[in-house]
Amino acid sequence: MIKRIELKGFKSFLKAELSLGPFNLLIGTNASGKSNIRDAFRFLHGVARGYALHEIAGQKWGEGGRQEWAGIRGGPNEMVFTGHAGFEVSVDYNLASTLTSRASRGLQEYSYTIEVGGADAMAQVRSEELDWVSEGKYVYSTHPAGKPLSVPFVDIKARCLVATEPKAKRKLRTFDARKPIFSQLFRAVPMPLFDPYFGFITNFLGMRFLDHDPDAMRQPSFPGQSQLGDRGENLASVLMRISEDSERKAQILHWLRELTPMEVTDLRFETDPLGKVYLMFVDPLRDKPLSAYSASDGTLRFLGTLAALMQPDQGPFLFIEELDNGIHPARLHLLLQMIEDVTAEGKTQVVATTHSPQLLALLSESAFQHAYLTYRLEGQPDTRIKRIAELPEILRLREKYGLARLHESGWFEKAIAALSEVAEQ
Repeated sequence: MIKRIELKGFKSFLKAELSLGPFNLLIGTNASGKSNIRDAFRFLHGVARGYALHEIAGQKWGEGGRQEWAGIRGGPNEMVFTGHAGFEVSVDYNLASTLTSRASRGLQEYSYTIEVGGADAMAQVRSEELDWVSEGKYVYSTHPAGKPLSVPFVDIKARCLVATEPKAKRKLRTFDARKPIFSQLFRAVPMPLFDPYFGFITNFLGMRFLDHDPDAMRQPSFPGQSQLGDRGENLASVLMRISEDSERKAQILHWLRELTPMEVTDLRFETDPLGKVYLMFVDPLRDKPLSAYSASDGTLRFLGTLAALMQPDQGPFLFIEELDNGIHPARLHLLLQMIEDVTAEGKTQVVATTHSPQLLALLSESAFQHAYLTYRLEGQPDTRIKRIAELPEILRLREKYGLARLHESGWFEKAIAALSEVAEQ
């Protein structure tokens, strides 16, 4: 699980950090910076995919002109805080060790930091390190200060000395400073301690980012496409694979009946002459199955979230834009219950954005502890993050008025502004 992310000079963040639990909710006005947090996680995802800096910021094209990566919103020119020449992203995470031969097996803590900068702000890696916090040593670092080296050492000139090799066989290895060192080490250096690298890949390569598009979700897909796309593509084939497990299929049908007025008793997956799969809903009140083309946007968004959380190749981290979009307020509690049930299992971590006062009011106590406000003070260009549970008098006011009313009235932003004025006096 990712424990914390810290941003310095990244997009609208001058300096901010976010501590994470199993389920995390971000609220804030439009353009307050919620989606910039998503972009920070996408940056780490791009590092794990082995892309060069300019590809992470811009676009990555594969063979035959196929787009593999859409880049970060705004491109390289808008990835850096105004007036800065670079940015830094740091993330702390825990991982269950896979190496049974090591004495220190069990839950391990790591910290990864990368600083990027240069003439065009995305020119090169300025510094980078993977810190094995549990062991008190670096896996690698461009600036090792006071800790022993675990595997390799990379100096600021992008050279690597593998510390685990015998001195007689040690050699300098050259790395491209335009690309994160992690991905180059992962592919180029033989490492007896593979776990830290596997952990990084597990946490960040498996990230998923959902911004549902019902039109994309209605489209048929080929069997075997078992990864839900960022816009909900491949929904039919993903649900077909999930439904191979009768218990999971029963769960989906249960949630559908709870969410909608339809009495859905089954999901069918019909194929066309090309072999594409179409999603169909069986409702005994209808004389024939209902296709996904006729399903409501809200039903498809709910199914997309459900599929992302239940798919066989479920990733360890899921970011959902506008979690409440298309869901009736009377059904929001079902959505939250589903997410909290899944994240409580400890296999998937969820970060979501919302503008819904009702959804905020329905949070459980544990989820409330990881609800955050993103905001900008008047006259200040930077985005800041505040845990809602730390606002003054919040528990008393929550009891008296409810979080929904506080959110609707703009009380959170007013409280932040008042705290700022007091701090300046």
